[in-house]
Amino acid sequence: MVYAFCSSQNSRLRVPSDSDLRELSQVLWSWELCDGCRLGRRCATSNCPSQRIKRLGRFFDYYKDMTGSYESEVEPGKAPALKTHQNLFDIVKKLKSNPDLTRAQLTNDIFSCLGGQKQTSIVDQDAAVNLAVRVMLMVNCSAQRQSPGLLEQGIYHSRWHSDVAFSQFIGDIFPMTDHPGLNDNSARPFLDMRTALTARKLKKRAGLKFRPTDDLRSHLRLDQRNGVVEIYHHTAFLKEHLRITKNEGKIGICNALKL
Repeated sequence: MVYAFCSSQNSRLRVPSDSDLRELSQVLWSWELCDGCRLGRRCATSNCPSQRIKRLGRFFDYYKDMTGSYESEVEPGKAPALKTHQNLFDIVKKLKSNPDLTRAQLTNDIFSCLGGQKQTSIVDQDAAVNLAVRVMLMVNCSAQRQSPGLLEQGIYHSRWHSDVAFSQFIGDIFPMTDHPGLNDNSARPFLDMRTALTARKLKKRAGLKFRPTDDLRSHLRLDQRNGVVEIYHHTAFLKEHLRITKNEGKIGICNALKL
């Protein structure tokens, strides 16, 4: 008699195509592409936002690395949480359109049915949501407590609790604070300080080194032991977010996400 044994299998996302990257830009920044781009042809107009794709090359490389390293360990009788890049985009769209959803509500809405497919594992669901948050915010996110090993490596994960709304999570990790001295142009001493704080002077006089980081929360984080300052280096990613909000005035987190 021959017995069949079921074992877990690994599922990976394929390398994103140019079409995937254009759709990612539409999802994140509401790009309105020209007819040529929508049909996968040469860009038909100089006003098409796809003209900025080259500037976003570093971010797209980061996206490829993130999704390339994503590996879903599919348990017997379970379906992978992410089979395509479109599955990942669907999570991002859900968060943008419903920013007040808690993590638990999001997970239930996205993975409860899966179009009639088999249920996914909780671990796989968490990994998929974490990846979607990284794509949206460029912040390392976790549903669990930070492990000592990651802390020792200098890897910081922002914990998104299951009962916390996505908008609140963003407000917690990026709190709005005011620095009157630094923001007041009439305060001459502070203006002088801002002028003096150049990277060249900090390297020469303070002996500091600078290291690029992909995590927005780590921007300007100082490693005192090694004298290293982390600098967030995806400026094109930030500029795209500024473009869609520049004419909106002062708006809250929920309204900004829905743009």
